Amino acid sequence: MSLRSLFILPTNYCTLNCAHCAIQDKAKPRYDLNMDTVEELIQDTNKHGFSVLIISGGGEPMTVNETILNRIIRASSEENLFSRLITNAYWATSFDESCHRLQPLVKNGLKHIVVSVSESHQEHVKHDFILNVVRAANTLNLKCDFYLTTLNVQTSPLRGIVQYFKERNQSLPYIHTENYFIPFGNAEENFDLSDFQLTDVGNMRGTCPSAGNNICVHPSGAVTFCAMVFSLNVRALHVGNIYRDSLAEIMQRVENNRLMQWLAIHGIVALKEAVEQHTDIRLADKYVNICHLCSEMLLNPKVLQFLQHVGLINES
Repeated sequence: MSLRSLFILPTNYCTLNCAHCAIQDKAKPRYDLNMDTVEELIQDTNKHGFSVLIISGGGEPMTVNETILNRIIRASSEENLFSRLITNAYWATSFDESCHRLQPLVKNGLKHIVVSVSESHQEHVKHDFILNVVRAANTLNLKCDFYLTTLNVQTSPLRGIVQYFKERNQSLPYIHTENYFIPFGNAEENFDLSDFQLTDVGNMRGTCPSAGNNICVHPSGAVTFCAMVFSLNVRALHVGNIYRDSLAEIMQRVENNRLMQWLAIHGIVALKEAVEQHTDIRLADKYVNICHLCSEMLLNPKVLQFLQHVGLINES
């Protein structure tokens, strides 16, 4: 079973406009989470089995005031949560600047930094900046990994980053290569579906590792039981809002949510088969991954009507 993680997305603002981004509200005014409310939320995490706090976003976390980031990390450290920050590294303009930005976060308890790497990111962020983060992390004894998001793991981002580090005699951090573009938000507009790596649904059987284990607080305060950034736009995944609900109330809704229970026990492929067995709805047989299939199903009005009929979701 996965460790229960609390994802905090502190802002909807980002310095970049990557072609693959799954955020749909980039045109909206900037809004950041209220840190008093977030701190109250974090103080209750141990009561509900959380082990990890992840500061992420489709907004860029490092654009928020560093005092805010330090408050989040310090609060998580006080609750013995393992803290991780995911960034595009736009801010790492030099080794000294990278150390300057990271040192207070490490002092307050940051344990892990992850740099997003992709074709789109590297149109805006130089490899030099990524190298600066790695060297600063090594200096500060901070764990550092890369998340590679790509249409195809054999394409230039992987080869490019490996070659760049090799030429500079710098050891590469661990590279997570299981992250792919999902046709949602910018990616839905910028790529034809034929550009994507598609997999037969038969190869995606199994439970959802995120449902119920990864609770996500979006910049608006909305909370979903899925940590994918596009879940903000999928109402069926919502379980409350931190500005009106306590963490206890939110987690009670998570545990009682029948859709979450189905995804955690049976998985989205089994739900697709149930929908097709009992209705005239027919969905595609190939998707990027289970998240792609899940978003397509839960944004389909006919699918939602069926799920309401069988009691997996309610009308609200």
